[in-house]
Amino acid sequence: KTWVAPFVMAAVNAPVVRRSMELLGRSGTGYDEVMGGGVAASFATWVGLVAGGALMVFPPTRFLLKKVLPAPGQGPSREARDGGYFHTEVYATGP
Repeated sequence: KTWVAPFVMAAVNAPVVRRSMELLGRSGTGYDEVMGGGVAASFATWVGLVAGGALMVFPPTRFLLKKVLPAPGQGPSREARDGGYFHTEVYATGP
């Protein structure tokens, strides 16, 4: 049994995938995106997303977060990106 948590980019990715499927003539195709893991990891992810969202809503904490978090355009170097990796598993059903 796998526990899942919301994926922060799902709200952006899902409409793009649905629109792409519509353009391909496959309307009505379901799409959902989550992160899987153990119960502790899934709960921690959920709590982190809620807490982070709450901190960004209030101006005083948003001001402090802007001082700590990277600004747009600031990210890892080309070398760090080229040396990085991630693991993904895709589960799909269909005709």
